Formats: sequence, structure tokens, C-alpha cells
Amino acid sequence: MTIKTLIQPLLLVVAEQCKAETMPICVLQVEAEKEAEFLVAELHTKVNVPNIPIYELPPAIVVHAGQKAMGVGFFTE
Repeated sequence: MTIKTLIQPLLLVVAEQCKAETMPICVLQVEAEKEAEFLVAELHTKVNVPNIPIYELPPAIVVHAGQKAMGVGFFTE
């Protein structure tokens, strides 16, 4: 599977939930910088949020999720 295929369900959820451009959203990753940049680019095609920063996942999550883990963080109204 490619990264593009793997992130499609995630993109669908984010696009459904993030309607306002003022909604805070970020990408979280560990040892997956290129993949996270790709995810941000894909998110920009789905949501109208001007700034989507990339942060590193904390060790407590990495222990359970493993290397190359990624996610999207956001708040809904």
C-alpha cells in the first residue's frame, strides 16, 4: 500500500469535521517527516485551513503506535 492509499480514510474524517478555516489543526508524526509533509499537502486540498503545522508525537504515544506513526489533531465546535 502507498501512503496516498493509507491516508484516504483519515482525509475523509478530517474533511467532514473541519469546516471552518479558523479551526486549529496539526499533523503529528514520528520519523515520518516526508510522509507528514505529503499529508499536510493533501489536507490543504480538503480543508480551508491556512496553517497546518507538523509536530512530533510524544514518546508515550510512540511506544504504543510504533515508528512512522502519524495522525491529525483538531478540535471541533
